[in-house]
Amino acid sequence: SGAVIGTDTITIDNTSPVEPASAANIAVSELMYHPAAPTAAEVAAGFTDDDAFEYIELMNIGTNPVDLTGASFTSGIAHALPAATVAPGARVVLARNRAAFLSRHPGAAASLLAGEYGVGTGNKLDNGGEGVVLADALGADIRRFSYGDSAPWPSAPDGGGPSLTLISPASNPDHSVAANWRPSTAAGGSPGGSDATTFGGTAGADADGNGLDDLLDYALGHAAGSTAGLPALSVAGGVASLSFRRNLAADDVVFRIESPTDLAAWSAAPATLASQVAVGAGVVTETWSIPLVSGERLFLRVVTSN
Repeated sequence: SGAVIGTDTITIDNTSPVEPASAANIAVSELMYHPAAPTAAEVAAGFTDDDAFEYIELMNIGTNPVDLTGASFTSGIAHALPAATVAPGARVVLARNRAAFLSRHPGAAASLLAGEYGVGTGNKLDNGGEGVVLADALGADIRRFSYGDSAPWPSAPDGGGPSLTLISPASNPDHSVAANWRPSTAAGGSPGGSDATTFGGTAGADADGNGLDDLLDYALGHAAGSTAGLPALSVAGGVASLSFRRNLAADDVVFRIESPTDLAAWSAAPATLASQVAVGAGVVTETWSIPLVSGERLFLRVVTSN
């Protein structure tokens, strides 16, 4: 008759080391949302559309294997992920067109998930930026963020060759913050792997005798003995522009632009990325804009830490 006749409580323990995909263990680590145009050889092979080379990379940032079963992209693209288990620290790739992807990235075959999300359809990532949602089997967000193709987002991934790459994905950064993304160091990206490097010098030392800390040399992408790309300041139209070099692969270095209130206590300056211009393999010159307040002095510094 619908009356409650009793209650009980049971405890269910998961004895398997495998976890379902969640915001705690899966990062969207790389987006190739606007690939470079196909080469003559790729056109001859039948791949005439640059969108065919799109891909999305996922990384297991947890400590246990992750089961992707039931997870799906519900915005940006619409696609249910295949049943697959991703080992801790491993990366897997979802391609829009498997054949096109493998023609450009044959070495990434082992990381490629079954299926594809866009052959013969309009199911693709927007070249101008859009919202992306990856949901779990119950519909809860694993990742929900929007990317862009212009400052403060890096513009090079918008058809210039590099992919949009999450900085230090293992640290579980906020995907919606533009400063947590960068261009890949090489055209085509690094699907299934990482292009990040690790500082191998000694902070506080000056191994090449150029008068700069080894960590700063690494952060700025210096060749031995170089001092290029040190911070430079210009002012125009009520805005200060601070420019300096940056080694894109140095994910283990944190850059901070700071200003003081009294030349003793420094804190984050209200800086906005205005542009990134490539100056070499994996090295860019970044320009940041800081608004000026009439009648007030502005002091700035760039801090690098590891």
